[in-house]
Amino acid sequence: MFIGNGNVFRESVSVHRGTVTGIGETRIGDNNLIMGFVHVAHDCVLGSNNILANYVGLSGHVTIDDNVTLGGQTGVVQFLRIGSYAYVGGASVIDKNIPPYSSGYGNRIEIKSVNIVGLKRSGFSREAIAAISDAHKLYFRSELSETEALRRIGAELGDFPEVQLFTSFLQSVGGKVH
Repeated sequence: MFIGNGNVFRESVSVHRGTVTGIGETRIGDNNLIMGFVHVAHDCVLGSNNILANYVGLSGHVTIDDNVTLGGQTGVVQFLRIGSYAYVGGASVIDKNIPPYSSGYGNRIEIKSVNIVGLKRSGFSREAIAAISDAHKLYFRSELSETEALRRIGAELGDFPEVQLFTSFLQSVGGKVH
């Protein structure tokens, strides 16, 4: 097990070790706030600067990138990934991968929009937020196929590193976000 620096673990948090059949360890980065009664199962990987509110439950083999906020009483199904700067409202069930910068909620999560408030608080430029929003619309709200949406995003918005993070995430999970 690896636990970085500056983490806050509140009361009754459980963190399980990795397994021989998994990646072999559970990893928690730096400066995470893990509130009361959170469960981090085996072989999870948490980045840094995340907030897991009360009663969040991570099943095994979940990966959470950096600067993610999960609302209270949220459960995450095993083998999923949540991208950087994502925000998930409370009492949600996350049963699919959540791309970076996304915001959503629900019993069977529905990605609603871009986490604009979180991006502004984190100092993203207006131009970067607009590019992320445009990429999000092309991928989630257009009638384009996944392949065509990714091609257009790359051609039209690919100069933004933030958009590159979005598209590389989608490619790494094989588009399994719907």
